[in-house]
Amino acid sequence: MMEEIITQEEAIEVPENQMIIPHLLTISLESCPKLTSFIVGSYKLECPSLYNIKIANCPNMVTFSSTFSRVLEKETIGRGSGEMHEKEVLDIRAEPFFSDQVQFSSFVQLKLSSLNMQQIFPKQLSTVSSVVQTVRLLALEGCTNLKYLFTSSTIKSFVALKFLIIRDCAMMKEVIVTEGLVEKESILFPELKELTLEGLPKLKRFCSGCYLVFPFLTVLVIKKCPLLETLVSNSITSNQKANERVEEKNLKNYIHTYAPPLFNTKVVFPNLKELFISQMRSLIRIWDEQLDEDSFHKLYLLSVEYCEKLLNIFPVNMVGRLQNLGKLQISDCASLEEIFEPQGLDADESEAQITAQLALVETTPNFVFSKVTSLDLCRLPNLKSFYTQIHTTEWPSLKKLHMSGCDKVQILALEILRTSGKNQLEIQIEHPLFRVSKATFPNLEELIVEQNDDLKEIWHGDDDVKNDIIFTKLKSLQLKCLPRLASFCLGNCNFEFSSLEDVIVMRCPNMMTFSGGEVSTPNLQKVKFTEDEGVECWEGGLNPTIQQLFVEKVGYAVVEHLTLLQFLELMGIRSKKPQEILNFIWLCSLEICNCGNLRYLLTLSMALSLVSLKKMKVQNYELLEQVISEEGANLKDGIVFTKLKSLELKGLPRLEGFCLGNCNFEFTSLEDVIVMACPYMMTFSGGEVSTPKLHKVKLTRDDEDEGCWEGGLNPTIQLLFKKKSVGDSNED
Repeated sequence: MMEEIITQEEAIEVPENQMIIPHLLTISLESCPKLTSFIVGSYKLECPSLYNIKIANCPNMVTFSSTFSRVLEKETIGRGSGEMHEKEVLDIRAEPFFSDQVQFSSFVQLKLSSLNMQQIFPKQLSTVSSVVQTVRLLALEGCTNLKYLFTSSTIKSFVALKFLIIRDCAMMKEVIVTEGLVEKESILFPELKELTLEGLPKLKRFCSGCYLVFPFLTVLVIKKCPLLETLVSNSITSNQKANERVEEKNLKNYIHTYAPPLFNTKVVFPNLKELFISQMRSLIRIWDEQLDEDSFHKLYLLSVEYCEKLLNIFPVNMVGRLQNLGKLQISDCASLEEIFEPQGLDADESEAQITAQLALVETTPNFVFSKVTSLDLCRLPNLKSFYTQIHTTEWPSLKKLHMSGCDKVQILALEILRTSGKNQLEIQIEHPLFRVSKATFPNLEELIVEQNDDLKEIWHGDDDVKNDIIFTKLKSLQLKCLPRLASFCLGNCNFEFSSLEDVIVMRCPNMMTFSGGEVSTPNLQKVKFTEDEGVECWEGGLNPTIQQLFVEKVGYAVVEHLTLLQFLELMGIRSKKPQEILNFIWLCSLEICNCGNLRYLLTLSMALSLVSLKKMKVQNYELLEQVISEEGANLKDGIVFTKLKSLELKGLPRLEGFCLGNCNFEFTSLEDVIVMACPYMMTFSGGEVSTPKLHKVKLTRDDEDEGCWEGGLNPTIQLLFKKKSVGDSNED
């Protein structure tokens, strides 16, 4: 097996102890398990034309060039005591990957993956700065022994670096070790445009003490860094003490005193346009109230997801920095209560006290988001309001508004009438997401509201004032899985939808009418109550159509627990009439056992109604091939089960998968999966499957069952099937 690419021969002398390969352009080394170095010997290597190095899956390669040959290493290891053996091996791995023996004057790209070195560059890089001063892309992945990447000295040589990607480095605690810098000094990334930090389970900070300046950074991605709270920490000990106090005390009361923000005054991002934050378990605050005056003014896209401790997104004084914000996406943040943090409030004050104080204020602050075109708020179970204090908002460029799984929102938009104090008092008992005027959404084209348990009304106006609300641009309106929705507007408002062409009202069993006032929809000819084509209704207008659907009681919405046992001749759970499609929006528990003729249990369109399902148990079917069939459905966005916590599949000898089609599934709350006696289950789904809270698949009902886990439901089920197949073949 190959241990080095170039090795020194004793009989050959190299002039001036230097080897030059003038025309070498790229080096690519992949899956070489015995390789320890690219070059071994005492001479220097110069590659003036080399621009790209890619090294992957070479677990024994800890240096690019080495004077320590493999033969000598074996001899040394064989000589000393056990302690000497261990020390010498560690010394070898501690050597920097690149040393002053290499010179690459045109070096542009460096990609290192699945290597075990502890250090890439020497702590003092002056001797090899020619190796890195032309590097534009540096990508690291799966380098499990790296504890840091740069020192404050080495980073100064990366003057051309434009793209920095660090992924799945299990031991990395910080990106830059600041040695000898005082707090007022700065670390500059003069050309960096994109920075990605992903899958770094021990990363606590980017660096400590100094200032970080990214004058041209446009894209920042931070994902799966569960311990990261702040990019630049003031001091290590203070952060540790803060964490202890936050755990001891109420998080909401002590958030300002102890929780370090991800971005503080020590980071400078004057050109940042896209920011992605995901799966940050320890993140409590994103922005400090005090920031560098030039930072974040150009932010266009913000995506925040799976940050379970976040209570809000922005401090209220940051509104002025968001005038270039174009897209805002927030999802799966279990603790999030509002988008903007209330200013100057004592967390112990009741909402009623706050309301009484604010009712005395004559002027109502108005938030204007002049360039936002898309707003997505999904699976935020504690979200109550955009901003809890009295205010109005304007979204002059907003084209798409999507709200899903925000169960505590009771009203989407509460109209604030400055001549009436009645609306001010209503927030004591209701939770409007937005406080608006009739001109808040002048360019809205698509409105999707779905899977919100407590939503009662979309638009709330003043019952005493007959107001005309005009949506001139709205083309598509989708209201889905809203069990308590009574109306789009219960008040006396008149609505004009001059461009409305597509309306879906689906699984809204308590929606009695569209509005208490008049509704004009000159371009609307039908209302669909499923996503299937041809399943529609029209009674000449929106109000009479919704009223007729309510009278006919489309679907069934009263079943909470369904158990079917010993239905040996059962052929399916469905209705032959499309207007009577079963609608289990209240169903919390589904258990079906020994119903022998079923090849599948549910269709995708039926599964969409299971918005309240928490437990599913399917067992002892002879013919069942899949739980959910993709027949007759085309779902672009897949299915999201927001509340399903427990899934058990047992005694299903012909089951091949949960769903054999290409549908994507997202189980945001799934924590317990049991798969027993399903010998032909090859995979879970033909599409992608997301289970952020699931960490194992159990093979028994025993609580102490350690189960199996391969990073996801699909790979885990596939591994179990492979093990079963291997076991069967061995028995044969």
